[in-house]
Amino acid sequence: MLYAVLTVLLVAVGCFAFLPRFKKTIERYSVGVDFILTLLATLAGVLVSIVRNKLKKRMS
Repeated sequence: MLYAVLTVLLVAVGCFAFLPRFKKTIERYSVGVDFILTLLATLAGVLVSIVRNKLKKRMS
């Protein structure tokens, strides 16, 4: 359950990068923002995979 909550939280944090309010900051630090978004996407994918594997083990 903790993994699912972390995944939703990371996706929500990543969505802030697409708000118009932060457009100038994102343009200024585009390389850093891209790196952080890539890390968030990777971590979210890993957490979803962990949750899926745990659910499969419970079902078996």
